[in-house]
Amino acid sequence: MKKNVTILCVFIIGALIFSLFQVKYKVYNLKRDLAEINRQMAADKESIRVLKAEWAYLNKPERVEKLAGKYLKLGNMEVAQVYRNNQVDNLYLASTGNEPTINGNINKPVLKPILSSARGFR
Repeated sequence: MKKNVTILCVFIIGALIFSLFQVKYKVYNLKRDLAEINRQMAADKESIRVLKAEWAYLNKPERVEKLAGKYLKLGNMEVAQVYRNNQVDNLYLASTGNEPTINGNINKPVLKPILSSARGFR
């Protein structure tokens, strides 16, 4: 009887030692993963900081105004270009009709609403 209890205790102690090593290595791997995630977070935060600085530079009003003058060639707005909300309902943009479809055929001109209010979404 004493021999059976001793064998059982040795077996339980062996199982506990094995479990302890398993838990130790799992914790070690989790700590390593956590350190890698923290390094990646720091790198991402630095990238975000750089991107915010670039965005601030690219969106400077003086720079945007200069580029708009160079590329957009906008003129002054005329009174005839201003519409009230109720005048927009029948405002459509006609297509040129030269847009090819998927099968290569040319579409006929179609009137397309250019504003959401012209499509009935209010």
